[in-house]
Amino acid sequence: MVANMRERGQTALNQISENQLPSVVRWLELIATTKNNPDVEPEELWLLATGELKKMDDEMGDAIPIEDWQ
Repeated sequence: MVANMRERGQTALNQISENQLPSVVRWLELIATTKNNPDVEPEELWLLATGELKKMDDEMGDAIPIEDWQ
């Protein structure tokens, strides 16, 4: 079973473009590092790996604070 999953993973990695490969590898590293931590979502790790989380943080830094959302 594990060997089959590794083969499927290798097949998928071979199909990823060179532009996407660094983000995907970084994402896999983050998943391996965090293991099965219930407080960490794969989507959050993807945002971190691709740099989108930094972009979102930068955009929020320029936002005007709102006192009341209602």
